[in-house]
Amino acid sequence: MTLEADGQELAALFKPTFTWFDYTTEKIGIINIPQGGNVTITLRGIQKGIKRNKEGKLKADEAFPDVQSLILVPTSLPTTSEATGIPAHFEGTRLFNGKDFEGWEGNDGEYSMAHFRIEKRAIVGGNINKDLEHNQFIRTIRKYKNFELRLKYKVKASDESYNGGIQFRSVPCTIPGRSFEMVGYQADIISWKQGALYDEQRRWDFLGMPTGVAQNYKADQWNDLIIRCEGSRIRIWLNGVKTTDYIEPYIDEPFEGIGTINQEGHIALQIHEGKACEVWYKDIEIEEIK
Repeated sequence: MTLEADGQELAALFKPTFTWFDYTTEKIGIINIPQGGNVTITLRGIQKGIKRNKEGKLKADEAFPDVQSLILVPTSLPTTSEATGIPAHFEGTRLFNGKDFEGWEGNDGEYSMAHFRIEKRAIVGGNINKDLEHNQFIRTIRKYKNFELRLKYKVKASDESYNGGIQFRSVPCTIPGRSFEMVGYQADIISWKQGALYDEQRRWDFLGMPTGVAQNYKADQWNDLIIRCEGSRIRIWLNGVKTTDYIEPYIDEPFEGIGTINQEGHIALQIHEGKACEVWYKDIEIEEIK
């Protein structure tokens, strides 16, 4: 859940109670409200829990926290809130030089590399004239943990069935026969859920609830994407609008049947299996967060 007031915000994960009529007290943090007077306080549920349904599939299936009361107490302690919106400070370094694949490799070696090319200083995944049998990825040789990633992407497709994405904190799949796959978080590029966070090859579901919609989105034009990972919190902005705000609950305690969720891994670009399309990626920069 996030709390917003006077241009500042806090985010906190509320653990579910044992029964619907149990209540617990949670400390969200210390929010900075620089001016007095009338202040609008906004609470927003940003995610539901994920568990297995009767068929054994992982689904977002829990209700949002039921907030009974909110108490603000004046304090002289240091603030833990931050400004809402996109962080103003960004000193990125290039992940892609616009000329060659230095620093990148095919997730499945040369077999994956055959599905990517460089054109007009962009990495192009897929071929508009050829359907794709399996997902394919090109990934960074290095791994990253806490960072802000900024890039642009656009899509060439004959209809709305296009599909791609940006993997992060991800690792290659070790299941025999599926070496073309990656496992981990993905900022999904699909027509019907723009700016969403998906858990590829792991929980097989979207994580978090939509926090906004980019009104000026056009798939066939360059779109700005920002992915920011700080500890357990993941945020995504699409064309200046925050579309996802997610807090990972399974870092220290394991998720049933999967284990703890890895918080370090490769960054990768995907072209999804299926009908022929191309996803173009360019201006890829990253700033690591200490």
